[in-house]
Amino acid sequence: MAVNLISAAQQLLTPEVIAQISSFLGMDRSATQKAAIAAIPTILASLSDLVGTPAGANQLSKLLSQQQGSNPMDMLRNAGAPDLAQTGSSMLSGLLGGRTMDTMAQAIGSFAGMGDGGGKSLLAVVGPLVLGMLGKQQHDAGMDANGLASLLRSQKIRSWRRFHRASVINSAPRA
Repeated sequence: MAVNLISAAQQLLTPEVIAQISSFLGMDRSATQKAAIAAIPTILASLSDLVGTPAGANQLSKLLSQQQGSNPMDMLRNAGAPDLAQTGSSMLSGLLGGRTMDTMAQAIGSFAGMGDGGGKSLLAVVGPLVLGMLGKQQHDAGMDANGLASLLRSQKIRSWRRFHRASVINSAPRA
């Protein structure tokens, strides 16, 4: 059975990780956690779009293979949130393009009430964690670019449904 990438990435969001990210963003933990959880399926769905072409699949596979199956949490521990955000912003923009990054930042920022800038900063920190998890999956399973593309495409619909369901539930008027 294929791994559930959303669940695998969400397992990285321990209370300590959320605390580090919220401290870096200057936000409360609850809003940070809400945004980080929503960012994961958004990032995975965008990566699924990227691997829709052989060039995109090869680009992502090459980036992930450079991580050589390292533990994604080591990146946060070793680099810290500010350095990770700088690396993450560059990685995601290089893979997805500025327009896609801006669209994702707007969606996450609006969803979590942190604005576009907060959404972009959060994506820059969570993105490398998701990419690290994906790289570890690719390395551990011995997947090539085609296997990675198949895995991501198989989970795209689930990713968007999960984010949409969370968006609707959390934006519903409260009685």
